[in-house]
Formats: sequence, C-alpha cells, structure tokens
Amino acid sequence: MANDNSYPGVGDRTPSARAQREEHWRRVLSRQQQSGLTKAAFCAREQIQPSALSWWARQVSERDAARRKPKPKKTRRTSRHPSFLPVRVIEAMPAAGTPAVEIVTRDGHVVRVMPGFDAATLRRTVAALEGRSC
Repeated sequence: MANDNSYPGVGDRTPSARAQREEHWRRVLSRQQQSGLTKAAFCAREQIQPSALSWWARQVSERDAARRKPKPKKTRRTSRHPSFLPVRVIEAMPAAGTPAVEIVTRDGHVVRVMPGFDAATLRRTVAALEGRSC
C-alpha cells in the first residue's frame, strides 16, 4: 500500500478511524478508475493487495446503496403501550348480506327476524301476536 500518513492503525476501531479508512479507500478506488490500468496493474504499481482493493470496492458500493435507500420510520414502543391488547368476543355478528327470516302469523302479522335472534324472545313475541300465553 502506498504510504499514507492519514491511514489509521489496524487496531483502531473508533468511528473516526473507520471513516478515515473508508475515505482513504474511496480515494484509492477513484485513482484506480482514473488510471486506466487494470486492477492487477494498479495494485502492483501501488503495492496494494488485489483482494483488499476488491473488498473495499464491494464495501463502498454496498454502503453507497444503503445510504440511498430510505430508512424506515422508527416507531416508539414502550411497556406502557403494548402492541397487542386482549379482546373478548361478546356476540358474533352475522355476515353482511345474511337475509332475515320472515314469519307470518295466522292473523297475518309479519315478523322479520335477523340472524342471531333470541329464540325465547321470538316465541313470546309470536305467542303475544297470536293472543296466547307462552
């Protein structure tokens, strides 16, 4: 590798050092593209390992793609606001469009009964319309 005093040491893993390494390799990759040399010839001239140049080319490409991708919005979740709440079904609702039942008594009274009716209430209603006790 060409001598570059701004290149941080290998063991330096601070964000600043990582940013310096990335910037260094971006400059190296730019020089390689502008040189017109093959990667192998450029690496030989600059005393760079071809595998390092390839690795950094891939890293830079992936990082650039990640920066272009929109980041999803973060949602705030706390234990005070659970994601799921308990639910208890009180009474099942009939499916939309389920037809009513129509009952015509002997006297001609019409009773329309919706799905999910209470049978005991219906018996008392029909009995009352017919004038009899249940």
